[in-house]
Amino acid sequence: MTTWSVKRMPLKTKEEVIEEYRCSTIEDAAIAVIARRGVDHATIQEIANEAGIAKGTIYVYFHDRDELLRRTADRAVDRLIEQLEPPLALDVPLAAKIRMLLLRQLEFFDANASLFHASMALSRQEHEPNRKKKSGAFERYGQRIEAMFAEARRSGEIRDLDPAAVAAVYRDVVRGVLLRRLDRKTHAASHSDEAEFVVSVLLRGIEP
Repeated sequence: MTTWSVKRMPLKTKEEVIEEYRCSTIEDAAIAVIARRGVDHATIQEIANEAGIAKGTIYVYFHDRDELLRRTADRAVDRLIEQLEPPLALDVPLAAKIRMLLLRQLEFFDANASLFHASMALSRQEHEPNRKKKSGAFERYGQRIEAMFAEARRSGEIRDLDPAAVAAVYRDVVRGVLLRRLDRKTHAASHSDEAEFVVSVLLRGIEP
């Protein structure tokens, strides 16, 4: 008779559950404050006020403001990556994959406006030349998009271009589309129209 061995995940202690909840609450508060005030004006005190806790409580879970911002950036981008993984894993033509990615991103940020504002603010900070630590989540996001274009180059779907450079252009185009949608003076196109526009520009350029 065959005996099956089931590997069980270790149960979390009460202290670990409380810590996760506290960190999540603080990071959510940081996202709200950054979205409202920007990174430079997001103080520990204001984040504590937003979370409804004492300022000192934040330092129980985060060494300093930089660590809090870095982990908040990871949390924001990780949420996005979760939405992008299903289409990235599909074995479909590049145009279809980009179209699905864009639809996911547009739907995600339309439903999470404060998260988008925070992500943009934290993303700008990540690219500052004197920034000491880069967020792992931003790096993972870039790597996943770069891998998509590397595979497209191998399959002959795009020219022999540097996948990292193409991925950077893609991220810039997407950021521009998302920012334009936040401009109330600009009429927002449908998600499908926005996705088709990006696919068209990226894959066919602007020549007639």
